[in-house]
Amino acid sequence: MKNTIGARIAEQRKQKGMTQEALAETLGVSAQADSKWENDVSCPDISLLPALAEKLEISLDELLGGKKAEERVRITPAPQRSVEELNLMIRMQSADGDRVKVTVRFRGREMAHTNLGEKLLIDFSDACAEIASMEKNPKLEGRFMAMFLTPKNSK
Repeated sequence: MKNTIGARIAEQRKQKGMTQEALAETLGVSAQADSKWENDVSCPDISLLPALAEKLEISLDELLGGKKAEERVRITPAPQRSVEELNLMIRMQSADGDRVKVTVRFRGREMAHTNLGEKLLIDFSDACAEIASMEKNPKLEGRFMAMFLTPKNSK
């Protein structure tokens, strides 16, 4: 088999189980244009090459030169966690049986939302419920809201 762009288009189209008409329709050209490409009478317009390669699920290099592209593995990043979540995890995992003071500092306009800080402290306490209990409810002292956690007795 010839190693021309037309031969590669025909081969890939057939592997995908597509007809010339179906491929041509997705690219917005006539079936006759596709036939001319596959018979090496003409070549696809350069502006169609990226869409053609994508439709055939091959790289442009593979479409134009016949060279198999290296297999790519897409690695998706792990979901981003906020700094607050990471701090919470670190503090939960580093308890050694000591009494722990958990503090939230409010800056500037944050003082208007102390209820959010209280909710954060209570959520922290709930997350630590297996290993610690809240000694006192969160208490606002100036710009700081604090609570103490004590370890549960392990018997």
